[in-house]
Amino acid sequence: MSMSNIRDENEGEKVNKTGKKIFSAVVALALAASVTAAISAPVSAHSRTASVKTLRWYGLSPEGDTHWITTLDPAWVTASDAYNVMNQVYSNLVKLLPNGTIVPGLAKSWSVSKNHLTYTFFLRSGLKFSNGDPLTAHDVAYTFYRTLAPSTASPVALLYDGHIAGAKAYNGGKSKTMSGIHVVSNTEIKLTLNQPIVFFLKTLSYPTADVVDKKVVGSHAVASGAYISNTCVAGVGDGPFKFKCLNSSTDPNHANFFTGSPAITLVPNPKYYGRVPHIDIYMPIISSNQVNYSKFQQGGIDITVIPAAYVKGDTHKTGFSKFASSVVDYMTPNEHPDSAFQSLHCRLALAYAINRNTVNNKILRGTQTSTYQILPENIPGYTTKFITNASWSPHYNLPKAKQEYRMCASDLAKKHKSSLLNNIVVPTQGQGSVDLTAEYNEILKEFGVAGFKNMHVKSLSFPDWVGIVAAPGGLDKTPTGSYPLVENLWIEDYPDAQDYTQNLLSSTSNYDIGYFHNSKFDSLSLSGNVTVRPSLRASIYQKAEKIALWNGAWIAVGNQILYALVNPKVHGLVGSAAYGIMVPKNDDWANVTIS
Repeated sequence: MSMSNIRDENEGEKVNKTGKKIFSAVVALALAASVTAAISAPVSAHSRTASVKTLRWYGLSPEGDTHWITTLDPAWVTASDAYNVMNQVYSNLVKLLPNGTIVPGLAKSWSVSKNHLTYTFFLRSGLKFSNGDPLTAHDVAYTFYRTLAPSTASPVALLYDGHIAGAKAYNGGKSKTMSGIHVVSNTEIKLTLNQPIVFFLKTLSYPTADVVDKKVVGSHAVASGAYISNTCVAGVGDGPFKFKCLNSSTDPNHANFFTGSPAITLVPNPKYYGRVPHIDIYMPIISSNQVNYSKFQQGGIDITVIPAAYVKGDTHKTGFSKFASSVVDYMTPNEHPDSAFQSLHCRLALAYAINRNTVNNKILRGTQTSTYQILPENIPGYTTKFITNASWSPHYNLPKAKQEYRMCASDLAKKHKSSLLNNIVVPTQGQGSVDLTAEYNEILKEFGVAGFKNMHVKSLSFPDWVGIVAAPGGLDKTPTGSYPLVENLWIEDYPDAQDYTQNLLSSTSNYDIGYFHNSKFDSLSLSGNVTVRPSLRASIYQKAEKIALWNGAWIAVGNQILYALVNPKVHGLVGSAAYGIMVPKNDDWANVTIS
C-alpha cells in the first residue's frame, strides 16, 4: 500500500501498497429514502451506556492533511488511512494477524486442491452484517463481482483479486461472469485461480475482499467509492466495530459522520462473529505527526508516533514502544522516453550518491536502518547480502557517482536535454518519526557533489503526493504534470516478497509509475509467484531485486523503525510491522481495555 497499501499509516500510504496507493475522487451524495428504510438506525448517544470508554486512536492522524479520508469503500482502498478504518468495520474470508500470519476470518476453515488452483471456504454459521442482514457465501461472491466490475473502476481490484479465473475478462468488460467463483451453498464458496499462486490467501486479507451488504450498496454507483465514503449509514460492515452516525433534524438520513472537524467514531458491532470489543474508538484527522505528538502530551489523544527529535528523551517513558516496520523509503525515477532519467547512467549516479548511513543515522536519528535492497527485514526473502556485498546492489560511492554523472550528462546532451531540472517530489511528512524534507535536503548535498546541481525538493501535502505516486498513467502523466523523480514509501499489503517486487515494478502493474520494463524481471516475478519451496522462492525474488536495483528502477534509502507512546491507561496494544501502527494483540479488539 503506498502509503501502497501505499496501508501506509504513520506516513503520508502504501502508496502506489503506493502503496503505498491511493485514489479518491470523493463526491457528496444524498442517501435515498428507500435505502434508509432497509438499513437499521445508526447508534445514537442515548443507546450507549456511560460505562463504555473511548479510545482516542491515531488511525487517521498521519496523513499530513485535514481533509476527509480518501475513501471508505473497500473496493477503493489504496492508502493506510482507509485501510486502518476498513480493518475495524469490515471482515473478509481471512484476516492478517499483527505478526503477519493469515488466520480464519468469516471462513472458519478452507481446503486447497492438489493442483493449488481451487480454494474451498467454509463460512461460519449465523454470520450477520452490523444491521442484522444475514451474511452468506452469496454476499462473498457479490463482493468480488462488485470489486472487479468495470463500473466500479477500482484502481487495485486486479492487483489483489485478479488471479481469480475469469477476473481479467470480467474487469475488462469482455465477460459477464467469472468461472472462478462458485457458490456451493450459503456457507460454502469455491474460488478457482488462473494459476497456482502461493500467496493467494494473503491477497484475500486486503480490503478489496471485505464483504459488503448488497442490500445497502447494490443500487448505488460505486465509481470512486463516493457513496460509502460520504454516507455514514451506507458503511454497513461485518467487522468488530460499526460507524456511529449523526442523528439530528438537519441530517434525517444519518448520512453524516461528524460535526465540525473531520473525525470518525466507531462503536462495538454486536453482530460481529468474534469477541465483541468493550470500547468505542474516536479517530480525529490530525494534520501532522508533530501535532499528534503535541495532542498526546496535552492528554488529547491516547496514542502517538514519536517524531525523531523526541525519541531519545521518550525512551524510558511509560507506554514507550519501538517496533520493526515493513515501511520502505526509496526513490522512483521516471524512465519515460521524455524524462532525463531514461538514462541508466543518470539513475545509477543517484544510487551511488546517497550516503545512507548519514541520512538514516544522523539526519533521521536512527529512525530508519540503511537499506540497499527492496524487501524490508520482516518479509521472507530479505537477506543481509545486499548490505554486506556491494556487488549485489549500488552502495554509496562518490567517485562512481561522479563517473556515472559524466556519462549521464553526455546522454542528456545527445538528446538535447540541458539538465535534469525540477524536483524530487516528497510528501510533507514521512511514516512515523521520519522528516522527509530534512532527509532529502541532506541527500541533495550528495547529489550536488556528484554533479546534480539543479535538483531540489518539492514538498507536497499527502493527498497531492498520492495523486502523483498513484497516478494511473505513471510519473509522466500525473494530474499535475510530469515529474522526473519521486520519493516513495511503501508498507506491505500482505507479508510477501511479491507485494514489493511484482506489484510495484512489473511492467503490467499499475504501480510501475516509473515505467520500468524488464522482461527478465517480469519472468522471475512470475516464476516466484508459483514456486512453493520457500528457499527457492526467496532466491528467485532476490535475483529480481538485483535486476531492479542495478537498473536504477528502485533507489533504496531506508527501512523505517517505528516509535510510539501509548497512554498507560490503555492496555492490549502491540506494535506491528505488518500494519505499521499499534494494533490489538492478535488483531482482537476485545483485548483492548482502558483502566
